[in-house]
Amino acid sequence: MPAAQAAAARELRERRRNVLLLYVLSLLSTTSNGSMTFVLPLNLDRLGHPLPLVGTIVALIGLGSLLSRVSGGAWYQLARGRWLTMASFALMGCSTIALGLNDIVPFQALFACLHGFSFGLATTFLLALLIDIRPPEDSAATTMSWYTSAIAAGYALSALLGAQSIESLGYGPAFFTSGLVALAAAVLTLTLRLPREAPPPAAIDPHVPPPPVGRLRTVLSLPAGVWLGTLLIFYLTFMADTHQTYYPIYAVGIGISVGTIGLLKVAHSIASTGVRFAGAGLFQIVPVAVVNHTMTIVMALALISLPLATSDTILVVLFVILGTCRGLLRVTSATMVAEERRRPGVSAGLVSGVYNAGADLADLFSPPLVGALAAVLTIPTTFTVVGIALPAIYYTVWFVVRTRRQRARVHI
Repeated sequence: MPAAQAAAARELRERRRNVLLLYVLSLLSTTSNGSMTFVLPLNLDRLGHPLPLVGTIVALIGLGSLLSRVSGGAWYQLARGRWLTMASFALMGCSTIALGLNDIVPFQALFACLHGFSFGLATTFLLALLIDIRPPEDSAATTMSWYTSAIAAGYALSALLGAQSIESLGYGPAFFTSGLVALAAAVLTLTLRLPREAPPPAAIDPHVPPPPVGRLRTVLSLPAGVWLGTLLIFYLTFMADTHQTYYPIYAVGIGISVGTIGLLKVAHSIASTGVRFAGAGLFQIVPVAVVNHTMTIVMALALISLPLATSDTILVVLFVILGTCRGLLRVTSATMVAEERRRPGVSAGLVSGVYNAGADLADLFSPPLVGALAAVLTIPTTFTVVGIALPAIYYTVWFVVRTRRQRARVHI
């Protein structure tokens, strides 16, 4: 028995070491991606390209990321997760460095899309690995709090890295610096020591049949909790893109200074990042579902209230609320999909791919859709429409899923 206990203790330590390393790799992934996306539009503008072309090339990053999600999730297996992640980071680093080697538009478009594709692969594999190797003894909510905190911290570092690289070295070397971070992550990935097989599901419902064979059918048969989590990350990303893209335009139009807008964004980022670290303790006290529903409604109300704010103090409070909601909903949505891994036959790779695709879809569709509405309705009215429509869509789906689950329990 002591020998068995010692082996179990060693396995637990190894799992937690791997989890910690995955947090670091997640931070490096967003540091590299965020600094690259900071440098790219500035470089394209410096070269004299028109804004629509700049926007199109930047959008290719999101398109490449979206295209990689489900395919990457289907390729994923725990036994080859280290090599897939390492190769994705290597491709991400090389494509980023390549952007600094040639300024012609087709070249920039190709490697921007390739960067997005490899970033999508890397982050899909990282979440899948985290879902698979998380110790069953550890809370999913706590694990996802730290994971999303690492993501947010990476993006916070990325703006500083991109700006300092441009000022100190120039645009070409700035791309090299961003790519070097991804290459460092590729090397660090090799230190992962992964088990050959995923841990068995912690709880198997004998009444739930295994998913059907076939990639598309398997994706469509993922548990409802995965689709709810995906819809939730689409929701929070769409909300965030709406106010981050269009509130500055509205604010300048009514006489708010650019400096004040910058401070509001800082307040939002600090709240969004800090609350994720706090979430590790919060979810020990408050159930995930309670936090989830509260933040979903509060985020919508805060968005609707933005054009109604009458002072800088109220604006700061609203941006802190929006950042807090975004941070906590990122944790709750990731927790929802991570917990579905316990069902029989559910692939962590597909779960991760579908979930991350929700954010990509929001990034792809929210700017043009909200812009089209604002052109017709005005920005304040559009905020109200988005603040009402998105919760209505989410809770309609949530109610349908909840009703079906209750009926299934009755039949059982």
